[in-house]
Amino acid sequence: MINHRRNQLQSIDNKITKMQKVNKDFIESKLSEHLEKLRNQFEEYQISLISRMGQVFTQQQEKVTTIKQDVQEYLNKLDNDENNLTSIESNEDDIIVFMY
Repeated sequence: MINHRRNQLQSIDNKITKMQKVNKDFIESKLSEHLEKLRNQFEEYQISLISRMGQVFTQQQEKVTTIKQDVQEYLNKLDNDENNLTSIESNEDDIIVFMY
């Protein structure tokens, strides 16, 4: 009787051990699949970030170029205005001398 009960317990223990192994393998498999999906999503996100960063950099470069052009135009206008003032001053000196 004791042997029979021991055999039953061993049989139950063996079944539980097998079920644990099957469950462990199943869980590891599902975890592996889930981690692979996460890796793929992170890679896609990284690619989209790099793409967006390139677009933003290009936009920034365009803005910088526009600002540089505007500054150059203002500097040219300032130089022209300064030349005009110098020319006017020179002409005024000539007019004043002529008037004497």
